Amino acid sequence: SYDVGNTSGVGILRELELNAQGFESDEILESAHAGENVTNTFGQGAVDFIRSHHADVNPFFLYVSFTTPHGPIHNSPDFNDPRIATLSGKRKQYASMVLTMDKEIGRILNRLDDPNGDNDNSDAIADNTLVIFINDNGGARNNGTVNTPLRNWKGSPFEGGIRIPMILAGAGIAPVRRGATYTAPVHTIDLAATAVIAGGGNFDNNDPIDGINLLPYINNEKAGIPHQYIIMRSAADVGIR
Repeated sequence: SYDVGNTSGVGILRELELNAQGFESDEILESAHAGENVTNTFGQGAVDFIRSHHADVNPFFLYVSFTTPHGPIHNSPDFNDPRIATLSGKRKQYASMVLTMDKEIGRILNRLDDPNGDNDNSDAIADNTLVIFINDNGGARNNGTVNTPLRNWKGSPFEGGIRIPMILAGAGIAPVRRGATYTAPVHTIDLAATAVIAGGGNFDNNDPIDGINLLPYINNEKAGIPHQYIIMRSAADVGIR
């Protein structure tokens, strides 16, 4: 369900926090946000997190995993937006879900410009923040998505299943590379290494990881490509032509 307050069990809305002493608190928020569209709720949670942590001594890591657009496809709060008035059926529903997510992403980016929400940008952290936008897979069959001109759908090793939108912006991107396109294959496993190193951390031989820091490649500071091979697990519709 995309409506907060209608879910129980593992899908219930919670807020897990780790305090300075290392203790976890797991608060159930389902009733506090009842009736909200969960995309708006996630966006508000991200905005609140930035307000609370923008002045931290150490870099913060914020991972916002929107559940939209995803099945079940439905009317989002932006279904009547005039920009999608010419669409119909699932295509319009899907577009409305994307619009709702897009608005929340806009709120998050605006909060980087104004962390306190006081209309004073003197404390902006946008230039000191690496922002990564990424999808998890290609569009699914029969849910209103269009993968053209890519071949096939979610679950396929063809480009329609694995080639996805990915945008890196902000801190760590060389000014001459902003607005450019990087075409070598990369993978979501690279995000951990990229984020840790961008935040001033590092990995040594005791911390073996599969991911690669993408910034030197994107900025043309390192020759070659990040991966010679990317291995995919088999999918149910591998044989679809």
